[in-house]
Amino acid sequence: MYNLRRLRLVAFLTVLLALPLGLPVGISQGNSFATAELIQKGTYSFFLPQGADHYFKVQLATGERIYVTLESPAGSDYDLYLYGPNQAQVDSSISTTGFDWVGQAPTEVVGGFYYIKVHYWDGPGGTYELVVGPTRISSGTQMLTIPEAGRAFFEINAQTGWALEISMTQPPQTDIDIRVFDPDGLFVDSSTKLAGEVEQISTTLAKTGPYLLRIEYLSGPGGNYQLTLIVGPKMTVRILGLPSSLWASVSIAGSPVQDIAGGLPLM
Repeated sequence: MYNLRRLRLVAFLTVLLALPLGLPVGISQGNSFATAELIQKGTYSFFLPQGADHYFKVQLATGERIYVTLESPAGSDYDLYLYGPNQAQVDSSISTTGFDWVGQAPTEVVGGFYYIKVHYWDGPGGTYELVVGPTRISSGTQMLTIPEAGRAFFEINAQTGWALEISMTQPPQTDIDIRVFDPDGLFVDSSTKLAGEVEQISTTLAKTGPYLLRIEYLSGPGGNYQLTLIVGPKMTVRILGLPSSLWASVSIAGSPVQDIAGGLPLM
């Protein structure tokens, strides 16, 4: 009896240790449209063995943008596909760099379930990272990482007339650009400086809604970059003793009005 219990324990531990680590709790991976697992926008890691496919679905409202990025495990090549509510393919990425992305602009999205397929192509297999976004961000500074050949997508909520200030310090010996698109998917502004220079955007927003910030890798090894974002109402500087036509409306987010006399803010 003792030996039988011991054998059962050893068998259980063997199976447990053989399971891939890093799987999100409570989330499985479907292998077809019919079994696609419902997920939310966010970051996920899953183990994909050789010859397999993973299917997921995410529910979108009409006009809600979606961008998905996939980072394959080292030594493996996975591909990424996006399908609409009718299960027809709307985008795909079969890059051999180890990084893939797909997406749909707001004007292209109809309400319903959109399907994501991660497809094994080559290599030993392993754990991949899937980011379903864009990722919502607000004012602040954060350190982020972009892999070689990578992209990142962020969403910024703003209102008409707000100021948007973006500053990005690039990784060493790496050239990445930034672009901003309005709630309808139309181009707003960009910064395309060379590697080692600070990318900057300063603009006044003309629409209310979610704006898209796209980070694009161009060359170099990739790595960590610092992104600083300020978004909010423009500050009006009233210079006392001068007519309002000479007041300055500066493109920084802050308190709605600041009074200045003699070049110094009034206390």
